[in-house]
Amino acid sequence: MNLQPLGCLVCLMIQSVASLSANYYYSGNGGFSNTCPTTACSTRVCSTGYYLKDCGAATPPSGSGVAPYAYEGVCTICTLKPQNSEYRDYTGITVALSDATCPFTCNPGFNLVSGACEPTSCPTPAANSNQQLIPGAGNTACNKQCKAGSSGSPAINPTACTPCPAGQYSAAGSLSCSACPTGSFAASTGTAACALCTALENGVLTYAAATGLSTCTPCTATCPNGQFKSGCGGSNAGACTTCSN
Repeated sequence: MNLQPLGCLVCLMIQSVASLSANYYYSGNGGFSNTCPTTACSTRVCSTGYYLKDCGAATPPSGSGVAPYAYEGVCTICTLKPQNSEYRDYTGITVALSDATCPFTCNPGFNLVSGACEPTSCPTPAANSNQQLIPGAGNTACNKQCKAGSSGSPAINPTACTPCPAGQYSAAGSLSCSACPTGSFAASTGTAACALCTALENGVLTYAAATGLSTCTPCTATCPNGQFKSGCGGSNAGACTTCSN
């Protein structure tokens, strides 16, 4: 009767599990002694972008037909490298034993920061895009937003930014433009803030009684005899008031 398989089973049962680590696997049986040979998992070679999965596992994959701690592992594709990076070759005989330890290198123009490949500098958006980099030292991802006076969706990295029409305005990063409130106006497109209705060059007051106006209306003293125009300006067209002198 061939007792060799039985001998290896005994050695697997007797040998302390603590004597093996996840970096080794049983690569043969011990015959009639508790001397089952082991092989370092790091001697296995996986292609770039693959790691050695389940090598020396206490519970080998179902269907492998392998005893505990005797599975040599299988090369499995890596999936956890960050954006803007590429997997690199292993050095020496060291091989990644988990997806998280697959070696990678950040692409040119990117540096490794807290596990992510961040750009060394952010390119300035084109002038005709109506976009700007989101201010702040923490914007390592080069996120963009619409400039003040334009709007677009989504708020971060919008697909396009459209200038606000005359009579409307917007702050930076706006999803939509807003109508100028009463008493103010926006004479041109792409306005970041509405202007208040004030005196014209000839000294005549102006007003804007409605929202979303591109011009203010001059105050006119069209009152009947014996009355005068009072309160005209800002958002108020004023009213005719009876003279008392």
